[in-house]
Amino acid sequence: MQKGWVACSIKNRPKPCLFLIEQYWIAKFTIKAFYINNNRNEGFTMRHLVSKSLLVFMLVGSGLGCTLQVNDKPAKMLGLQKLTGKMVAIPGGSFQMGSSSGGIDENPVHRVTVPAFKMGETEVTFAQWDACVSAGGCSHSPKDEGWGRGNRPVVNVSYDDITEEYIPWLNQITGQTYRLPSEAEWEYAARAGTTTKYNWGNDIGRNQANCDGCGSGWDNEKTVPVKSFSANAYGLYDMHGNVYEWTQDCVNDSYSGAPSNGKAWQRADCEYRVLRGGSWRTVPHYLRSAFRDWNSSSSRSNDSGFRLVQGF
Repeated sequence: MQKGWVACSIKNRPKPCLFLIEQYWIAKFTIKAFYINNNRNEGFTMRHLVSKSLLVFMLVGSGLGCTLQVNDKPAKMLGLQKLTGKMVAIPGGSFQMGSSSGGIDENPVHRVTVPAFKMGETEVTFAQWDACVSAGGCSHSPKDEGWGRGNRPVVNVSYDDITEEYIPWLNQITGQTYRLPSEAEWEYAARAGTTTKYNWGNDIGRNQANCDGCGSGWDNEKTVPVKSFSANAYGLYDMHGNVYEWTQDCVNDSYSGAPSNGKAWQRADCEYRVLRGGSWRTVPHYLRSAFRDWNSSSSRSNDSGFRLVQGF
């Protein structure tokens, strides 16, 4: 067995867990365990008891009085979705990116062809980020502003935090490749085949999203747990409002010269990165599918988070 995350089950506990092997000798393991259930991470210390077809450990100091049985399989075999959330398959296709009725930065409207990819059905949550902190993969533990953690979207994380700590850690422990979406992928997925301002139409309506003027119970107050509103046609939640979402793209003041293949535009002012979707404290205009915003790559804000994508 090597260092890394593996799947496990704990007697008298109903759901699977993951544990991290930190050090390995011929007959001894030093292990951190994280039982991921109800959006809570519980840390355990374990002592190796038996080595057969299954590895059996005693939970030391946990007060549970039970054993841990571990299958020697990678994390992706069990419990991976607890770390990544559900990844939704987005079909490839073409669309008109931008808006002729928007600002200069939303023009010129141009046709973009986007290959198929996968996108997280929700933003990354505090529970998922906190697992990275508990495992030692992330040094930054973001504040929740007193709103709660768990399945609320993680906020107060910068582009640099995400791309230098969280995503490298996630890729290492899962053996897969996750990244931030390009602007084109984000807008294509947010529109989900529509050409209107929002994926449900041209009017903001009431209780369709969380923003300053969306008619929800949390307008201009705080974030809400993910999946609090209906999904779009692709099965993606909260593409409009709740929290801004970081993308890969550097800031350009118009679409002149923008890629037409769906890839990130990684030139111009790369000290700033593009944010999409609007947030709990922005007015509906900022929630439009075409709207573009940006911030410094090192900036942390209580209305900015992110979601993951994967290529096929």
